[in-house]
Amino acid sequence: MILILSSDLNPGYGAGTEPSPENHQQQKRVNVKSLKAASIICRDYIERNQLDNSHWRGGQVYNGDNMVAEVSYNGTVWTRDGFEIDV
Repeated sequence: MILILSSDLNPGYGAGTEPSPENHQQQKRVNVKSLKAASIICRDYIERNQLDNSHWRGGQVYNGDNMVAEVSYNGTVWTRDGFEIDV
């Protein structure tokens, strides 16, 4: 599976310092073996880049061309239909 990590620039990052290069509008693709791993990787990315909920854009999980789940800001994993997946 492929996890998409993405965020908008967080102007509050680092209390007046320049944001990290990772903390700009971009997409990063990560191979994941499970939805639990996707959740952990998303939360790590969010914390590392000091993102708030309004700047988090990523978390889509694909199996081939099909989006199978999405990870929300708090690490919860959801089906495409909006049902929580217990990981």
